Parts: sequence; C-alpha cells; structure tokens
Amino acid sequence: MTLLILSDSANLFDAINKANPEKKFKLADDTETELCDAILFDADTENAFYRLEREKNRYKGIPLFTITSAGTTENLIALSAFGSLYTFIRPIDCAFILSRTESFLNGRQPLLSNAEISAEALLNYVGVKREVLGRKYLKNGIIALALSTVDLTFIYEYLSSEFKEPYSRIERNMRYAVETAFNKGNIYAQYEIFGYTVSQKSGKPTNLEFLSALSVALKEKLL
Repeated sequence: MTLLILSDSANLFDAINKANPEKKFKLADDTETELCDAILFDADTENAFYRLEREKNRYKGIPLFTITSAGTTENLIALSAFGSLYTFIRPIDCAFILSRTESFLNGRQPLLSNAEISAEALLNYVGVKREVLGRKYLKNGIIALALSTVDLTFIYEYLSSEFKEPYSRIERNMRYAVETAFNKGNIYAQYEIFGYTVSQKSGKPTNLEFLSALSVALKEKLL
C-alpha cells in the first residue's frame, strides 16, 4: 500500500525523515515515488491541491493524509471533502505523524471519520482543551446527537454504556470541561454558536444545552 501525505509546510519532509531513523517505512518526496510506502508533498496547500487535480490519474486510488496549520472547522471539512482520510494539525510532533502513518500502512489503526474530525474542530473552536477529561464524552455525545444515534434525553445513559463509566463521573467531567471553556475560551466563537441562549446568571450553558447546540452546528457542517 502507498500513502500520499499533503502538507502546507515546506520543511516537513526532512523533519519527518529525521524522526524516522529506523526507516520503519520509506518516505519519498513527489519526485521519487518508486518503491516507497508514503509520498510527501510539502508545499503550499492550494498549489499541492492543484497539482493533485492535474495529476489525478497518477495518484488515483492512493489514500491521502493532510498536515495543516489551519485547523478551522471549514478547512478540515474542505480537506475531508477533497478526500483526506486523516488531518494532522500543526504544530505536531513528527513522531506522532510517523506512528499514525505506520499504523495505517500496517492496517492496525482506524482513522477518524468526517464527523469526528468536525467535532474535534468545533470543540477546539469554542475552547474545550484537549487535556480536559470531559472532552471525550462531549465529542461522542455531539456526534451521537448529530447522527441521530440517540435522543438528548438519554445521552447520559448512552455515554455511560459507551465508556463503561458511571453516569455521575461523566456528568461531572463534562460540566468541568464546559465551565473551563466558557471561563477561558473564545467568547466570539461561543456567541456564534450559542447566541443569547446561555443564562446570563450562570454565564455558561448546562451540559445538555452545550451538547444540543454543538450537535446542531455539527449536523450543519456535515450536510
């Protein structure tokens, strides 16, 4: 299997190769594509997209990863629509790129779906930190609601079943994640998504209000 990696950083090829001393897989640039496991285009994204379109017969059927510093929801969805199976958002450790690439080439690790990529971007947008424990519950809840997998009324039961964790722990960790985001996150992004629906007294939505609003935003992105 060959993998195509598209990056908007012109210096990434050497950095990734330096992080791959054991040569667990062969990485080549687009001028040397014979007998390689992964081909890296490290150029301006728009120019690289143009080149891929121009040479689509040459790269037809090759899986595509992308690496970008523009991790906005709109850009992630555009990359997904272009055919990107997985998008890395810079700054990022080259070792993680290598690990994910090697896993994909060996068929060991499933990739994120479009819904997961977009949900991650929305959580980033409103200020939910990656290291906060409640983020994983929020992400799964948002996706399940957006895809109509579960009704909002039963979201805690659904998440408790999915994560095999007590209802109370899930509720508490989600509440902390929401409160932290609204204390330190992007107020303009929050206003864009929540408008005047947030209680002026508390200054932050409840868990269910947060899940409901972001699931609606996610559903609109996926249409």
